[in-house]
Order: sequence, then C-alpha cells, then structure tokens
Amino acid sequence: MALADIPGQELAVKCLTRGLARARITHAYLFTGPEGVGQAEAALALAQALNCPASPREPCGTCNTCRRIAANNYPDVLEVVPEGNNIKIDQIRSLRKDIYFRPYEGKYKVYIISAAQQMTVQAANSLLCILEEPPSYAVLVLLTSQEDRLLPTIVSRCQKVPFYPLSPALMEDKLVGEMGLERERAGVVAALAAGSYVRARELVESGRARESHRRVMALAATICGGNEGERWLLGEEWGKAEELPLFLQQLLFWFRDLLILKETGAEELLLHRGEMPRLRQMAQCYSRRGLVASLEALREIMTLLTSNVNIGLALNVLMGQLEPDLSLTDGGGD
Repeated sequence: MALADIPGQELAVKCLTRGLARARITHAYLFTGPEGVGQAEAALALAQALNCPASPREPCGTCNTCRRIAANNYPDVLEVVPEGNNIKIDQIRSLRKDIYFRPYEGKYKVYIISAAQQMTVQAANSLLCILEEPPSYAVLVLLTSQEDRLLPTIVSRCQKVPFYPLSPALMEDKLVGEMGLERERAGVVAALAAGSYVRARELVESGRARESHRRVMALAATICGGNEGERWLLGEEWGKAEELPLFLQQLLFWFRDLLILKETGAEELLLHRGEMPRLRQMAQCYSRRGLVASLEALREIMTLLTSNVNIGLALNVLMGQLEPDLSLTDGGGD
C-alpha cells in the first residue's frame, strides 16, 4: 500500500511524503494514535519508499522489493512485537546487534517496533542507547497508542507523526464495501470501534458486535414491554459477561438515538435506523428529562467500571435508573 492510499490520515501522509520528497529522512519516527488506524500500514509503506529501487519518493508496490516488504519477507525490514505482555530487553539487545551490520540488499535497514509502550524499563533504556547515535542507514519506527507510557527521552529523540481515529463516514464505507455490512449495522459497528478499523473488523468477525446488539435489544424490549423482574434478570446476566463495557457502550448509543428521535425526529442522525419501530415505541415511554438522566447514569457506570466497584450492585442501580418516567413532562426545557 502506498502512503497516499492510507485512508483518513492526510496529516501523517503529508508529513512522511514531504520528508521523502526532500530526502530528509529522520532516523527515528514515533507514530502515535489509536491502534488500527493505519500506523502499521504507514510503517511498511515508509520502508518500501526507502528501499524501492524504482522510485526514491513513492514505492512502486510491484517490484520484488516492495512485494517482499509487504509480505514481511525482506531482510532489511524487521518488526519487533511484544512477547506476551512486554517487549523484553533481549529483543532490543538482538536489535542492537543487528543494527550495526549494513543493509543486506536495500539502502536502509528499517526496524518497526509495534506497541512500543510495552517495552520494559530495561528494554527502553537499551533502545535509548541506539537512538542517541543510530547508524546513518538505520530507520526506527515506533508505533504506540499510549505515548505517555514511553520514556520522555525516547519521545524527544523521535519525529512524532500523529495518526487519528478514522471518521465514522469513512469507517461505514469501508465496512460496507469490504465486509458487506448493511449501512445501518456498519454505522453502529463504526461507533463501537471508536475509529479503529482493525477493531471494527474484529467486532464483526468474532460476532461480538452481533451479540452486543442482541443483548441491547433484549433489554430494550423489557423496559417498555416486559416486566421489572425480567429487567433485573437481564442485569444479572450482563454482570457475568466479559463484554460488559461493549454492551454498555451500545446501550449508550441506543439512548442517544432515543433522545435525538424525541428531540428532533431526525432519523438520518440515528445509528440504529434499522430498529425504527422499536425506537419510536420506546421513545414514547420516556420524557426528555428521563432520557438525559438515563444517559448520565450510563456514563457514570462506564466510569465506575475502571474502579474497584461491585458490578452487580452497580447494574442493579442502573436498571432502576433506566426505568421510564412518564410523569415528567417535556415542557419548560425538560
């Protein structure tokens, strides 16, 4: 993939292509931003551009060198990935031994360090020694979603290239075009994935997105059409599920849709457009004030999940807070 073909990352692409065009190559890059938004693709495209014999600025993508780099089968492009939960010092020591040998075939040796924030302290200090005086033919590309976990001295020795979450519209288009999802479902998955196409694909392929939708629809059915006991039983079931944060996030989007529908009636702004009959029915069960209170309760429990809280008790409280309140009126700003 050429740098120009990486979607939704115009600033990062401009930064890299400008440096290539001017032959101003930095020997250490830091690609920052969420996982799954194009960092890995950009790192490989940069490695291709630096070594492609057909073009000094933009890789041709078709020569033997470009194809081997894309297939992770080129001796001068090496990737370092965490072993278990960490990048260990032995991995960086191995890199240090290799980096002082000149390129075997290409012009540059490129080292791509994925999830760089997972380096141990010893590994980070070992890498720092390389960054202080790298060989002229070596380029290191650090990929991270948590820049604040890196040593400041490492960050200061790298050229930072920011990557951003993909826009919902772009995510929808990719999910529809590449995975064959219906537009409405693609919109929900894109929102759940928070701008990461890799996460979106995983949600679809694992069935987690479908299961999340099923659970939220089951709860929605009990709120207006079921009894209170069924709702509490669903709450207990949710408390035992590993995917609770995902379920709560989609439930938050569901109540967001209810509020938009009640306030504006603008169906084109809804994520769950494929569930219009149920949305309309449920919107009638709530006042504006009740929907706002439900959204606040959902945000609060999602925050509590990061602390040492009794999840079962918190969910019981939440189920009570999601109770429709038809006694409230929508007049006077309510």
